Amino acid sequence: MGKKQSGRQNKATGKPTPVPINPQAVFRAAVCYEYTACIIRVHTNAIFVQMSRSNVGADVPTVFPQAVTSAFATELYLKCFILLEKKTHPRGHNLCELFGEVSAAGQKRIRELYDHLYATNPILKEMKTFMCSHMPAAQFDFDNLLQDASRVFERFRYFYELAQGEPFADPEVIRVATRYAILELRPAWHPLAMCLRPQPTSPTR
Repeated sequence: MGKKQSGRQNKATGKPTPVPINPQAVFRAAVCYEYTACIIRVHTNAIFVQMSRSNVGADVPTVFPQAVTSAFATELYLKCFILLEKKTHPRGHNLCELFGEVSAAGQKRIRELYDHLYATNPILKEMKTFMCSHMPAAQFDFDNLLQDASRVFERFRYFYELAQGEPFADPEVIRVATRYAILELRPAWHPLAMCLRPQPTSPTR
């Protein structure tokens, strides 16, 4: 099981004593942040609808908080997956770097689940068709999305500091695909994610 430094001092060495990180606890934390991201998305969508009906252009105040929360949930799911595979708890927030620590088989499965979601979820299919009529289809490529979302948690918490045009994306579908991959490894954890909106059942291997 992974180790993390606690605030308690080892009397013999004077250094912080490592404490075990429970992967189930990491998963529960990820679910909490994903649930929060979903709540914010409901408000974001409502604001977009209101703006489109009134034909008023304005900043949507929930866009960045939604993406930051979603990116953090994705980070925690990736860390949970790595913890299950390697028994070590990785550090850092960069999603590309964390995904790089996942085994080749784990990466393949997350990619498969990502493609499955776009292929079978009618809402995602409709959204992708609409968005592809306004932007390059490459925006939905797994690696491009991961790259654009990679530093969202680090950078977009302070979006007022950013230069215009900095890469930005909500890793929502990667987040869900990673959760599915974890639940394939730990099906007993399904009740921990019951608070989330229903999602299509992941395909069998």
